[in-house]
Amino acid sequence: MQRNEFRGNVITVDGLPNGHSTVSVYIRDKYQNVLLGTCTTLPSALAGYAVGCQMIDTATGNVYVNTGSITSCTFTSAETGTTATLAATGNSLATAADITADTTVVTGADGTKAVSLPVPAVNKIVMVINSNASNALPVYPDAAGTQINALGAGNAFTITAGQMAIFVCRSATLWYVSAATDTITGLTASAAELNLLDGSVAGTAVASKALALGADKNVDVLAVADLKLGAGAGTSVTATAAELNVNAGVTGGTVIAAKTVVADANKAVDTLRATTSRTIGGTGVPGGAAVQTELTKAITAFSDTVAKDVFTVTIPNAAHAAVIEVDCLGVLGAGGAIGAGEATRNSKYQIVVVRTAGVNAVATVSSAIGGAAANVAGGQAITSVVVTASAIAGAVGDPNTFTIKVAITRGGAGADNHTGAFTARILNQNATGITIA
Repeated sequence: MQRNEFRGNVITVDGLPNGHSTVSVYIRDKYQNVLLGTCTTLPSALAGYAVGCQMIDTATGNVYVNTGSITSCTFTSAETGTTATLAATGNSLATAADITADTTVVTGADGTKAVSLPVPAVNKIVMVINSNASNALPVYPDAAGTQINALGAGNAFTITAGQMAIFVCRSATLWYVSAATDTITGLTASAAELNLLDGSVAGTAVASKALALGADKNVDVLAVADLKLGAGAGTSVTATAAELNVNAGVTGGTVIAAKTVVADANKAVDTLRATTSRTIGGTGVPGGAAVQTELTKAITAFSDTVAKDVFTVTIPNAAHAAVIEVDCLGVLGAGGAIGAGEATRNSKYQIVVVRTAGVNAVATVSSAIGGAAANVAGGQAITSVVVTASAIAGAVGDPNTFTIKVAITRGGAGADNHTGAFTARILNQNATGITIA
């Protein structure tokens, strides 16, 4: 229910006459009878309308006057006053288009283009209709010294898109107007922004619509350019989807191909296969103190009896000590009695390395430890698989390097292009120590 009544300089609202839902009341007299209103259907034979009450039909713009009584109204057509159509112009009190008619239909509103009211005359009523369905229309008073409602001298009242407003002059410097019918106090969102809610589905991400969580505070799928976690500004998650997906399907304690390895409750996993090197103990970092690193290689194209580089050892310029164990398995190449792979021999060596800062490293190779040989019936044998070390390379103030070489020697004539598999295990005494590759 609503009522519009002047009390001093304030319009109050409390109800429609007799529940007539097509009527909007703007002014009542002291006995609460309606003096001015708008309607879409003229009231008839209803109480509460003062004799002489003016009623404006918003559908036609026509003005009607109550020629009946307070207890039973009869509205008859009256002089409607002047009407005009006016294009909004300018964007300020000084440049806005001037309203001269009693009823003005304004075109061309774009949110900034404006109109201004006529010179104030007490009890003058001016209707302004914003015909633009998409953009608001600013309406200024006629001069800097006059004002609308409590907006302050010279400031504009805004009529929302597709709405009308009735301005009532109460003094030489003051106009009153009711708030627009679709205005919410404090609302700053535009129609386009509010329309983002239209079509939004709770729990489902809808393109170009506001996101609403489902009953479980959930949403289905989002594609985001940057994901941040943590309090405040958060920290960007830099892992790609592919990198995160290596965690999918992981079982604690079980090694799964191409997936993250997660220990079980006993900090154990079943079986790991190292494809290049394995590091055990201490910090687990190659070259660390009390760390053992193991590296396995398969090498081809050994010329008979010719030592070939298999591993490279690097010693930093500092105090270091390490032992390297080398296991060798030589395989006879083609050209022997039967064919490639007809004989094999293994051998094992130890290499001790020592260095102090500013002095070149020294590497000493042991004699062969053990060794066994086998060949197929009628096959040629391998007589030796020998490990040696190259000379130390590098200045006394720089890191030193040397290579571990292997030579495979056949027992007869013809066989060449031998192959082999080799494992080197290095155990360091000092941190940031000796490494092998």
